[in-house]
Amino acid sequence: MIDNIKLANYKSFFADQVKEAIDEQQKINRSQMRNLFKTGELSLAYVDSIQHETGMIILKCPRRMAPRLKVLKGVCIIKKGAKQALGEHVTEWICRWDEFVDNKDFHSSGSDMTPMYYVHTGDSNYDYVACSGFSFKLYDILSKALVDGKSLSLIVHNPFPPVEYFRNLASYMDAFSSNDELNLEPTIDYEEWTPEELAFDEQKPTGISDTIIDTLANEHCCIVQGPPGTGKSYTIASVISSYLDAGKTVCVTTMANKGLIELIKQKPLQKYVKEGRVSKTNLSIDERKQVSGVKAASADLQVPGGEMLCATNYQLSSVFSEKKMTLYGLPQYDLVVIEEASQAFFTAIVAFKQLGIDCLIVGDPMQLPPIVKLNNPQYNSWNVATQVEGLKSMVLGTSIKSYRIVTTFRLTSRSASLTKCFYGNRFVSVKQDYLDFTKANSVLFPQDGGVLYHCTLDVRNG
Repeated sequence: MIDNIKLANYKSFFADQVKEAIDEQQKINRSQMRNLFKTGELSLAYVDSIQHETGMIILKCPRRMAPRLKVLKGVCIIKKGAKQALGEHVTEWICRWDEFVDNKDFHSSGSDMTPMYYVHTGDSNYDYVACSGFSFKLYDILSKALVDGKSLSLIVHNPFPPVEYFRNLASYMDAFSSNDELNLEPTIDYEEWTPEELAFDEQKPTGISDTIIDTLANEHCCIVQGPPGTGKSYTIASVISSYLDAGKTVCVTTMANKGLIELIKQKPLQKYVKEGRVSKTNLSIDERKQVSGVKAASADLQVPGGEMLCATNYQLSSVFSEKKMTLYGLPQYDLVVIEEASQAFFTAIVAFKQLGIDCLIVGDPMQLPPIVKLNNPQYNSWNVATQVEGLKSMVLGTSIKSYRIVTTFRLTSRSASLTKCFYGNRFVSVKQDYLDFTKANSVLFPQDGGVLYHCTLDVRNG
């Protein structure tokens, strides 16, 4: 029996997230660009050089205007038409940001990028920043301009909010309102959940992945809780490998590009990368340099037998947009892997699960859920946590076969012992290689890990 009120609540929740994101963006959109340069919302940059072996681009920004490191940004090239219309001094432009963005004569198409580290030079007028994540298109334009001796000016800005993700999830609920899974509510508390424990065994190193493969063959879905350092990525790669060897199609989705690249780099997947059987959405130039052989995903997100697609949650959700459903229909995969599932909304997990004949949901309900705006008093009248904490809802509201990996390769014995209270008091370290911190001669690096308490003994009273 479908609960239409619940679906209406979920849709209004996503609509609120869109409204919040747009309202925040509107404050910036309506501001004059010169004010945004002053507050650091915008940065001016010039292309200094390109590291072709890594795909990194070195940008130089006027001193104290460099963007923050390790924070995703958007970037576009300023066209001649903008300077002709608005003046040569970019940081003094009184044009509103939305007017600039809407005028295609003012700028090139954009790209994501991430400032990674500062490059030290003797130039006191500029900060030099090495940036990754550029699209092929922008990378090629910048490379050609450098070869031709042209100096291009860029604007670095905060990425536009991912409102399409929320709209696509609402669109899914419109199209598939009869899917009973959308009605789920947790029926037990986390403390009552007893997943079957899986431990690494040196005598049978493939034991964990073999168990998961058997469960998928028999039950078509399973949930794997992977606490810190339990070798989740390697296990997932081993499971995927068995599907690709059988000529089947696989789709892996996770919140961030970084997680997808880390998975693609896993040893069990290397041969498929070399054979050109792995594609990825939003493939950037430096990602292709890191994992040579990965292809850019096709627009319909389909892959032939024996191939794997890697897509962010945001990109995969686009298959549920009205436009794409009409144009391509829904893709279907033999296996869908939802990685870092604690970061996915409940509707996203249900929707992505529907795309696969088999579905492997991997994550940790004890990790933080997605960051959302929760300022609507109406949420108190219904359980918004069911939607926000999607993995927890699946774990505590279904009878899907669940496993917990209880051996960690990363944490020390002492750290594992301190962490086990979140995992049924069963969590063991199988770490073999310990870093030697004795030469550091500091209490901040205890050899066996564990809790650190350090008092600064100064005016900060830290």
